[in-house]
Amino acid sequence: MKFYDYLDYIEKLTPVYNKLNREISDLLPLAKIEHIGASSVAGCISKGDLDIFVGVDGDDFDEALELIKSIGFTEKKDTLRAKSLCMLE
Repeated sequence: MKFYDYLDYIEKLTPVYNKLNREISDLLPLAKIEHIGASSVAGCISKGDLDIFVGVDGDDFDEALELIKSIGFTEKKDTLRAKSLCMLE
């Protein structure tokens, strides 16, 4: 596994996060959307990937999941999956 210095990845990740934040906000205006993980911490070394938390009301989970999938995300295989938690990539 390779790790990158903050300045080596943040300029590439910031516009990607901003774009996805807008797209997801358009689909799910009531969702809480946050940049999480190592890349969200200024100065932190990271694998250079982007982790985004999308929180919705439990009653809206299944519909929100399908809407997010509609913009190209797929369920991540071989990872934790629960009634109210789904990792996507």
